Amino acid sequence: MKKTALLFALYATIIAQGTCYASAPSRTYNYVAGQTISSAQVNTNEISLYSYLQNGVEVLAANSVTDTAVSASANIQYSKLNLAGQILNADISSSTTIDYTKLNLTGKIVNADISASAAIADSKLATITTASKVNTSAITGTLGVSNGGTGQTTAQAAIDALLPSQGSASGKFLTSNGSASSWGTVTTYTPSVKFGSFSRTPGTGSGSVNYTGVGFQPTSIMFFVPTYGTNNYSYGGYGTNNANYCTYTSGGAGAGTSTTYSIVQQLGGANYSESGAVSSMGADGFTIAWTTAAGSDASAAFTVFYVATK
Repeated sequence: MKKTALLFALYATIIAQGTCYASAPSRTYNYVAGQTISSAQVNTNEISLYSYLQNGVEVLAANSVTDTAVSASANIQYSKLNLAGQILNADISSSTTIDYTKLNLTGKIVNADISASAAIADSKLATITTASKVNTSAITGTLGVSNGGTGQTTAQAAIDALLPSQGSASGKFLTSNGSASSWGTVTTYTPSVKFGSFSRTPGTGSGSVNYTGVGFQPTSIMFFVPTYGTNNYSYGGYGTNNANYCTYTSGGAGAGTSTTYSIVQQLGGANYSESGAVSSMGADGFTIAWTTAAGSDASAAFTVFYVATK
């Protein structure tokens, strides 16, 4: 009986302290006033209570565990704690080294978070490709030719950087061979002109006559024979395409043309009295191959005026 009373006293003490609750064991035997208590029944009830206490307390009362009730050496496992949403900034020591992989900083870092002395390597920066993102005032240095610039800081230096080398280019002009630019040498040219005249007597006969005294080798010659006989004249020439040409009149009977001769003098009828074609140019003049028409009569000489040019 004393043991039973002691156990009930212990149980009552735990309940009274409010530290824990458990599902109370059911008594196998109940008693009423005046009933004789059997030792066997007491032993059965005692065993139920003892087993309950031996197995430990099943449920703690809400708010019944305080900080002082937990031993500093309790070593409660992290897995037993539910701290979701409970840790605040003040809970974290300033000396705590939290592994970077534990942090979710996506979209959280702003310009103010980056030190002016951070010295972030260029390899960490993406290439700026969006138009209007970089103002020219923000660029230092020069842009090289390979990147579309000139690598220079003045207009003259920029032009020089794009042109062929300026060395020994004084007085030259810019030219191209179709694939690359270069400097070309200016070739001076002084045109040469010679006004002259010579005589030709009809009926002299066919053959070549060399005329000199021009002073240079002509590239083209114009010939003019004023009125000879009855309204006869001749105007023609010899050009750089090595072709003779002539326009003439025949005794007032009408005009004619020739692409064979440079000089034509016709005296009556349809016969050419004298026809001359330039056959070559010489260092000091030219050569004319004359043709005298059959039946031409010898008449007074006519004058041929010419203008030789180079």
